[in-house]
Amino acid sequence: MIEVSKAVWEAIATRGQFGETPDDVLRRVMELPEAEAGESYYARPLPVPVPGASDSGDSGGQDRLTGLAGYERGLSAAAKAAEYLGAEKAPGGTGNEFLLDGERVLLKWAKYRNSRIGVYVNHLDRVDAIVGVFEQADGSRELWKMPVEHMGEIGMQSVAHENQVQAHKKDVVRLGIKIGMIPADEIGPEEPVASLGESKYDGKYYRIGRTPERMATHNDVTWRRLAEHLEHKGKAHYRALVKLAEGHVSGTKSSPRPQSFIRYCIRSGWLKEA
Repeated sequence: MIEVSKAVWEAIATRGQFGETPDDVLRRVMELPEAEAGESYYARPLPVPVPGASDSGDSGGQDRLTGLAGYERGLSAAAKAAEYLGAEKAPGGTGNEFLLDGERVLLKWAKYRNSRIGVYVNHLDRVDAIVGVFEQADGSRELWKMPVEHMGEIGMQSVAHENQVQAHKKDVVRLGIKIGMIPADEIGPEEPVASLGESKYDGKYYRIGRTPERMATHNDVTWRRLAEHLEHKGKAHYRALVKLAEGHVSGTKSSPRPQSFIRYCIRSGWLKEA
């Protein structure tokens, strides 16, 4: 085990970007090459902001709005890849779950120079394969499909989400098969994805309305995450709250629609329009 002081750990965190491990940060700072596929890691969560940790930020990092923009662009990229592959939307799934050749797959986009894709753990028991949609220097996108069980071998703890694991592109390529290449001229401009667009709630900011007196354990976990953010920021956009609720567990099952919990909080008066 490597031991570092709190000051050093916080310095690593301030230099970290969303989706990076400590190894990524140190390699970049020390100008080392990217890790080779199969290398072992010492990974531990860093106290860096998750996408949308603030509702307004500077251009030097990823704040709530840029995080949500990246999230939606990922959904848009997944939708285009699904169209290219002839995949159909998976019933009851999230915005990037599709049915492809009889398998339930999760399409994950990675922009050029981003060497990792992240998968929430609640997806691992729900899909058969992960399809990496990897953007190339010329704007084209390579599509690589990897059986989901390999995530148990190569998945690393995300630095920003304790319930997310990440896979290195090199490992996905090594353990998967290439199933397509979308030319850049067939991609066109990114279009907004209406996966979260609900006219009654979307486009609005919310604050804490009242604190629940009693709450089921699985709801309490997600509510605490929302409340902590709102107590710090005062208010948050609907989509920012949905993003924070990702991985919410409903009863004994992981909910594929975190917006359902946010709507439940609004109807219950726990969240009020700001």
